[in-house]
Amino acid sequence: MQNITFDPAGGKLWVSVKTGGLYAISFTYTLLESDDAPQNSPAVLTIPMIAGDNLDGEGEHHFAVVNSFHPNEPLALYDGRFIDTSFFIKVLQDDAGFAISVHLFQGDDFLTAVDLGGDGKSDQVGDGNNHKTFGIKFKISKS
Repeated sequence: MQNITFDPAGGKLWVSVKTGGLYAISFTYTLLESDDAPQNSPAVLTIPMIAGDNLDGEGEHHFAVVNSFHPNEPLALYDGRFIDTSFFIKVLQDDAGFAISVHLFQGDDFLTAVDLGGDGKSDQVGDGNNHKTFGIKFKISKS
């Protein structure tokens, strides 16, 4: 699992999910608590769970990284938390394959935010049901 560092004195954090290919791609994004969080802290900090798909014709979706229970908490408290995305992919028509990337950005506005890094996957769907599921997860830490 990749670790991505952010500036705790910097701007907002954003998650960008990019999808490509002639496939139906649906996804969920969640902000998870750190491994050393108090036991009374909820494990999933995005309530309701945030979801999207590529059926709207958009190739990229971006979401502010926010703890739904404490939306105004300082960024320094995000140290050690996890960004978790799950994907369900189904073939719509013949295509050379799909490409997905999930990146973390930092800045007060997504359009001017700096890409801090991320991960991606490209593949083809070839199982008997013409679908595939997988996830991309990374840890975020203050620099």
